[in-house]
Amino acid sequence: LGAVLIMTGLYINVFGLRWRKAVKVGS
Repeated sequence: LGAVLIMTGLYINVFGLRWRKAVKVGS
């Protein structure tokens, strides 16, 4: 379970960074 939570956290982190960059570029 710990490994799954860590992987999920990293995935959300990367996705969040990409989303923020996309928003900055869009606006």
